Amino acid sequence: MRESGSDLDNWTIGGVAITVAAAIAASVLFLQALVYHWQAKEHEKKTVIPQALRDHQSLQASKLNDYAWVDREKGLVRIPIDQAMNLFLSEATAHHGQPGGENP
Repeated sequence: MRESGSDLDNWTIGGVAITVAAAIAASVLFLQALVYHWQAKEHEKKTVIPQALRDHQSLQASKLNDYAWVDREKGLVRIPIDQAMNLFLSEATAHHGQPGGENP
């Protein structure tokens, strides 16, 4: 015999348990997808160089590697940095001997 309200129906308990388990699984999957989406956006933001930065880097590289007039009236020109370093070393050694060593 069954008393009203004293016994729990096994099918009802099982149904509620399955529903709760499915809701938890769906929540976990949704949150995991949300985290993956957030991580992908953060990775893209941190690895993709913005156009303004690319333009700035290009301008700086051209200043280091290209010839250009600094002041045409005074005859001042900008030369590539590698050439400027070699020119400096050749002038320094011509005037002062070997750089960092003994004079010949």
